[in-house]
Amino acid sequence: MEATLYEAWRLTLRHLAPEHARRWLYLLAHDARRWQKVSPMMVWPSRDVERMFPDDLVHRLQALLASPMAARDVVVLNSYFGECYRARLDAVLQLVAIPGKAGQYDVRLALMEGFICIVPGKLALLCNHEGGVALWENRHQAA
Repeated sequence: MEATLYEAWRLTLRHLAPEHARRWLYLLAHDARRWQKVSPMMVWPSRDVERMFPDDLVHRLQALLASPMAARDVVVLNSYFGECYRARLDAVLQLVAIPGKAGQYDVRLALMEGFICIVPGKLALLCNHEGGVALWENRHQAA
């Protein structure tokens, strides 16, 4: 894994999932076959995350996609396919209106299972293959 991608995950895991950080960072430093089975569900909830499943998740994601953050590169750890790469936030995250349900949206991610590090050490989005989505946010801890 490229050093800058690894560093983003080091900060994120150290601040948002410290109980898993040491083991996962060891795995991430090796070949994808070592870390490919790392499951987002194993770490949500994480006791050190300030907000986990906010009621306003869709509104928070809408605000992100409407902000300059949408065009920024984020770090994607696709544990299903064993890939780690950079991509624009608006290329990996979309909100799709649910037909017949005014004001309700489905969160669509460009990965089946894995993690999107939006702001290293502060904000990450997790998804599992069953459609579950969690937001890791830590507003007060410095990265």
